[in-house]
Amino acid sequence: LGTHLPIPSPSQLFLTFIDKMYYPGYAVPTTTTTTTYTTNVAAPAMPMMPVGASYVTIPTSYTRAVYTYTVPYDRYAPFVVPYGIAPHIADCMLQASAIFRTYDLNFSGFLDYNEWRLAMHQLGYYMNDFDAVRLFSMIDTDRSGQISEREFVEYWVWSRGYAPAVPMMAPAPMMTTVTMAPPYY
Repeated sequence: LGTHLPIPSPSQLFLTFIDKMYYPGYAVPTTTTTTTYTTNVAAPAMPMMPVGASYVTIPTSYTRAVYTYTVPYDRYAPFVVPYGIAPHIADCMLQASAIFRTYDLNFSGFLDYNEWRLAMHQLGYYMNDFDAVRLFSMIDTDRSGQISEREFVEYWVWSRGYAPAVPMMAPAPMMTTVTMAPPYY
């Protein structure tokens, strides 16, 4: 079963536009030729834009903030927020991490372009293909062709207006002096 779509030719569209522009209110005889194309294509891979949603403005530049993580990244461990950030930023990071892990369909710890597009739709980012490729390359700061969880989360925090975040430095270890008494014999 296929979908039948009548597609007017460009010249028909132009003539209809000219007729309406120069002869408003008058019925102008036109000849309509309908060309039917049959396709056996499944539903589009990208979800449709919800009613009321709009396209987002893509930033012209993005500088990834430097955070101090206390542990190395592990795909199988829960996401660990950087040291010393505010609770509202930590909540934002955990929200983005949950979205990331939902759309990391192959459990690689990275989002490829298609997984990333689905995740961005979930977060409310609707953009044309050109802007999507541009934004993907901005977020992929290590130029690996995939977006890591930390890259994704840090961009999401930045896009919410919380960045550039300057996390607090780790506190210096406390120096204590311990005096030991001599042993009793």
